[in-house]
Amino acid sequence: MVEGRKILSVLPTFIKRLLAGKKIEVDNQVLNLNSQLLLKFFYKVMSDKICNLNPQDARSMIDRIVRLFHNQKRLNKMCHIENDILDCNNTKIPIRIYRPYNTSKIFSTLIYYHGGGFVVGSLEMYDYLCATFSSQCNIQVISVDYRLAPENKFPIPPLDCIAAYDTLYDNAPQYNIDINQLAVAGDSAGGNLGTIVVSHAIKFNKNPKFQILIYPVVRDVESPSFELFKEGFLLETNDMYWFANHYIDENQDRTDPLLSPMYLENIEKMPTSIIVIAGFDPLRDEGFDYAKKLKDNGVDVVMQVHEDQFHGFYHMNDALPEASIAVNRTCESIKALFNNCSI
Repeated sequence: MVEGRKILSVLPTFIKRLLAGKKIEVDNQVLNLNSQLLLKFFYKVMSDKICNLNPQDARSMIDRIVRLFHNQKRLNKMCHIENDILDCNNTKIPIRIYRPYNTSKIFSTLIYYHGGGFVVGSLEMYDYLCATFSSQCNIQVISVDYRLAPENKFPIPPLDCIAAYDTLYDNAPQYNIDINQLAVAGDSAGGNLGTIVVSHAIKFNKNPKFQILIYPVVRDVESPSFELFKEGFLLETNDMYWFANHYIDENQDRTDPLLSPMYLENIEKMPTSIIVIAGFDPLRDEGFDYAKKLKDNGVDVVMQVHEDQFHGFYHMNDALPEASIAVNRTCESIKALFNNCSI
């Protein structure tokens, strides 16, 4: 496997600049050098852009890249990992549970929904991130492998995620969950699903303590960042169109709150929200807009903005030093919130 973080940490800056090419600046933001080099690597090893592939080939390509970095021995040293199945929403939903190596019988728990545009993404792709949350924060993390489009189009993914949350909450002792110390997180499409789950949970008095939304997709219309960062930063605007075309039908009402969280009717009841934003990201502006809507409705919002990073950088904390720093920052917030401290 590739020890990307070690390589990037020891390479001299002038070598990295030679390999990465000239500095990239967009909208008064400068792309981080390590990130620029990693992006160049990804574009080299990708067989094609996602938007040019069918879903099966896109998944295979991403799985192949994930395997380059996957290190099960390292993961097993970080925390205890086990797989399980949730029987809910008329299907069986795989989950992966990450628990600290301690003697606790009940845990503060973070339920995680992975990204991937509702079409790609897997438990393996987020192993290191979830294991990091578990080991650094001394918490349990449960990663939910909801069904993907186009085989399972909208609204199946959000309904799977809601059902998974309800099943875990309603059977908390079975899963070692302290329901008073429960939170929700997700990135990109998973951020969309996560905040939708939180909205549902609030309606049924199953409130999580906080939510973490990492560059979430939340709105029905394009923002200026779609054009600013349309190409060259891993998630491309044409990929967004490709994801949408596989996820929803052409005549779907895009203001449906199960699709576009900007239209959720109980925004003002949301818990403390950590919003992570990447600067070089088509979704950058809607992340800021959703944070503003939350703030305008009286919600406590903690912004973690990484203007020199690209969409997808965050879960690459096993490969990118700056991603590791960003995740560590979030971990400090997680520990504070579970311990009722201000952040």
